[in-house]
Order: sequence, then C-alpha cells, then structure tokens
Amino acid sequence: MTSVLIGDLDPLVARGLMQTLIEEEYDVLDATVSARLDDLADAVVRLHPDAVIVRMGPEAELTVRALRARQPRLQVVECDDDRPRLRVHPIGGISFTLEPVTALTLREALAAARPDGDGAARDVR
Repeated sequence: MTSVLIGDLDPLVARGLMQTLIEEEYDVLDATVSARLDDLADAVVRLHPDAVIVRMGPEAELTVRALRARQPRLQVVECDDDRPRLRVHPIGGISFTLEPVTALTLREALAAARPDGDGAARDVR
C-alpha cells in the first residue's frame, strides 16, 4: 500500500485529501502541523512515506530538493489551497499541473510522481 504524508495545508483541503486518499486505499500519514519545511523534512525521515503532498508555494523547487535530500525517491505533489489543482514533480521529469483535484487526478498525480511513473510533461486544465 502506498503511504502518503499530508503536509501543512488548509485544514479543509487537508481533510478532503485525506478522506479521498483513504477511500482510494492509500495509507495516509498526517503532518499537517508541520508548518516549517525542516519539520516536514523531519517527518519524511521519521515516517518514510512513498509520497508527500505539500502546500503549493513560490519556491517549489527548493521544497522538492529539500525533501528529496532526506528521501531521494520521494514522490512530491503540491496542492493549491486557493484553486483546485495539483502540481506534480516527477523524479527526473518536468513538473506539470492537473486540474481539478478529484480522486482520478489525485491517483494520476501520485502515479506520475512515482520513480517508475512516466514523468511526462503536460498541463491539464
């Protein structure tokens, strides 16, 4: 079972993602109280998730590098708190956006971010 760590997100967004992931049979780990990147990186080391969903921010590449410095094969997906969209950071690929956030796009984001995912660049709107 794929484990997904939920980082610091708007509480409503986090609850919705958690519920969807549980229904989709992912193992959900809660790190929503990790507001700082260092705290989130420590949670990654402590919990060893397959993927992490973090708040979409202006310094995405810094966030991805910092988290993957702790766990190199970590799947990283950003979630926008303001708009229903996900930004996927495939390992060795080009980031792309999926909209809207549904169970299907969430599954697609996590699959594409996997080390064995296709990492194809695309922007679905």
